[in-house]
Amino acid sequence: MTSTNALTHGILSAYSVLPWENPDDFRHIHKALLAEYDPKGMTERHLVDELADIIWRKRRLQRAGLSLHQETLSKILHPIFPDTAPMLAAMAGVGTAKSLKISPLEEWFYTPNEDRNADIAETMASIDHINTLIKSTASYATLKKQAHPDIWEHWQEHLSEDPECYQKTALSFQMFIRDICLPMYQNYLANLQAQSVIRQHILQSASLPTDKINTLSRYETHLDRKFERTVAMLIKLAEMRKILE
Repeated sequence: MTSTNALTHGILSAYSVLPWENPDDFRHIHKALLAEYDPKGMTERHLVDELADIIWRKRRLQRAGLSLHQETLSKILHPIFPDTAPMLAAMAGVGTAKSLKISPLEEWFYTPNEDRNADIAETMASIDHINTLIKSTASYATLKKQAHPDIWEHWQEHLSEDPECYQKTALSFQMFIRDICLPMYQNYLANLQAQSVIRQHILQSASLPTDKINTLSRYETHLDRKFERTVAMLIKLAEMRKILE
């Protein structure tokens, strides 16, 4: 019967590799350590085995911390997103919005900050572009060349839908982008900035329970000290062996 700890993440398990872990990954670590330290005799081999176990448990500890964070975040997000599993998977880089069938509301939440910042910068550039067109004294033909294709396409749609309200003149085009396009981009920018603030607030609220943080921290400190002692013993034994040789 496998002995596991009360945290259910297996960080205090009596066994190095748990049933749900990949033994090949552990063997790869162990093989690399054998090549690095080239142990001679049972004692040195035992210490290398200990190092492999420590490194493996450190990785498990990192996964335990991530799991606890996702569990806390899931509880916070549940009132907003009843099914948080697909979104948490997307935040972890597993799958895409399309493959995970994530809604637009969920997609904006897990969108990386760099992508969100790029959208904000692009929208601000569009607003500057529109303001430049509004202040321009250029002809209708010149404005057509200067306008962004998306804006011009939007303008053409309004011309066909409401020919009595808009004419193919520079003044009419400038009134259109001032009254229609500019507010639309400004509202979109405000939404992007608000979403960024809301997302950051929610993520900061997903702090781990103090008792669990302390448990993980104490065990991490224990593993670090054990690692240092084991490496020091290996080095000392290797130096003693060289002297005796």
